[in-house]
Amino acid sequence: MARGKELLTVAAIKATKPPAKLHDGQGLYCEIVESGGDDASTLRRWLFRYTAPNSNKRRWMGLGSFEAVSLKQARDAADEARKLLRAGVDPIDKRKVEKITQAMEAAQSRTFKEAALEFLEAKRADWTSKKHAKIWLSTLDDYAFSKIGGLPVSHLDTTRQGVAYIKAVLTPIWREKPETARRVRQRIEAVLEYASAHGYRHGDNPAALARVQHMMGKSARQVTHRPALPYEQIADFMPKLRAVNGLGARALELTILCATRTTETLGAMWSEVDLSTAVWEIPGERMKMKRSHRIPLSRQAVAMLTLLRKADPHGKYVFPGQGTKRRPLSGMTMLKVLERMERTEVTVHGFRSTFRTWAGECTSVPREVCEMALAHIQGDRTEQAYARGDLFAKRATLMQLWADACDAASGGEVVKLDDERKTRSA
Repeated sequence: MARGKELLTVAAIKATKPPAKLHDGQGLYCEIVESGGDDASTLRRWLFRYTAPNSNKRRWMGLGSFEAVSLKQARDAADEARKLLRAGVDPIDKRKVEKITQAMEAAQSRTFKEAALEFLEAKRADWTSKKHAKIWLSTLDDYAFSKIGGLPVSHLDTTRQGVAYIKAVLTPIWREKPETARRVRQRIEAVLEYASAHGYRHGDNPAALARVQHMMGKSARQVTHRPALPYEQIADFMPKLRAVNGLGARALELTILCATRTTETLGAMWSEVDLSTAVWEIPGERMKMKRSHRIPLSRQAVAMLTLLRKADPHGKYVFPGQGTKRRPLSGMTMLKVLERMERTEVTVHGFRSTFRTWAGECTSVPREVCEMALAHIQGDRTEQAYARGDLFAKRATLMQLWADACDAASGGEVVKLDDERKTRSA
């Protein structure tokens, strides 16, 4: 396009001090400003000024920096914008549409593995265990990524080919490893739901349970329970546990007395424990269900914790790790205690089952009290909205009954909650 004699030159632009806005003609400008930073450098950028064809409003369109876009390139970009304007197209609006289209195309090409890694990063903060994300990813790495990891998630749909991809993953393990197949299917479904929510794919989920069962038939799910000590043996077990020295043994003792999970016990901090009121309150971020949990401490638990506090009056953790008090004991510590006691047939988590079975068989305590003692959420959302109490007083009586049973004080006979209250108040 022909231009007049008074055109901008590179030398003139470099020689101009800020602030300035130099006009090259036909709406093309070079704006020169100070950066505003500590180095007081000069910034130069290309702008194209025009009147929008639909609204008749004046608009400024950025064409890039002076350093990245040459004078010729800026003039060519301005010429392209003028062509669009003559055709009745707003160049800024066209650029926005192109960016959206490019983003959609990039989303549609997102592979299953990329979506899975993105999903894991988004969910990491919601999981209480750091190992969970690693286990979650290893399952997909072992069984799914080799077959569908490189496929765009948009290809994993309910068409014949999309379903075939899912079948290729699940068929080898659906009958042979039903529990593994269940987890793989759930995780594929979760990744695809995440992908749908972010616009990476559309349509129904080919890994949904009902759809997969129609394709594969029902798998023979094998339910395995954590090995637990029979409650009839708890009174014999506890004296032997108390005879074992070390913080690991005391951690296991508190885990049994409070029916807590391993991570809840090992991560216990003295700031959570009030020995004067016999309450241990675990904050929501350390609980599986992300809800704070108040635990009434039995006399036995208070006595043990009191001794531990005297031994470490300024510590942060109730069960600090060896060599450093900045971290708690490792997750394997209590299992090692069971190994030393030659009781490898039971698990730490299994003691929660021991407690729950004892509570159901040997007390008349209502089910909801027993479940709340285990920090289990009861009922649907509506019921939870109305049942806002934590049954603390009733749980305090239950946990003392349990501690007494661990000391063989109850004699193994059924104890009624009301009778126990009368005995304690007499």
